[in-house]
Amino acid sequence: MGLLSKLLGLNNENDSNSDSPQTWTAKFLILSMTESTGEAPSLEELKEVIEEAFPEFPKSELNNLHSSVVALHKKSGNNKTEWDKIWDNFSSQLKNFKLSETFSVAKDIASSAYILKMTEGMEEVAETYVYRMSQSEKYLLISKQDFMYILKEEAENTGYNDYINNA
Repeated sequence: MGLLSKLLGLNNENDSNSDSPQTWTAKFLILSMTESTGEAPSLEELKEVIEEAFPEFPKSELNNLHSSVVALHKKSGNNKTEWDKIWDNFSSQLKNFKLSETFSVAKDIASSAYILKMTEGMEEVAETYVYRMSQSEKYLLISKQDFMYILKEEAENTGYNDYINNA
């Protein structure tokens, strides 16, 4: 059961999952969508989102990602307190990444946050995403100043600044 629990992200709060930085970033997006919609995506929906948002994500990992997200959704029971526990456990993995991986993850989640904010019909997902991103920040192995710089840089790189200025 221990190996299966780790694979599905069901380990207790004192353990940490073993997602790669690439998987962690993709799972962050899918978990945000799952929490805000109140339902886990089908495998086809997950594939569509991941292929668009993370084209380099290994296709061989899609089934594992889907199984993990479905298991976490079931565990949450659509309960905010349970989601808080899931997110805290999930985000704690950040402290196990190498510094270079942490910078990459921070850049990817910042970029995704701005893209979500600019995507019509994704307001609720964007709110959840940004809220969970701010909570995860405490586990990043970079300074708050570095994270703020990444946020500013990604606002420019994604076109968010132009989007806001032209809104």
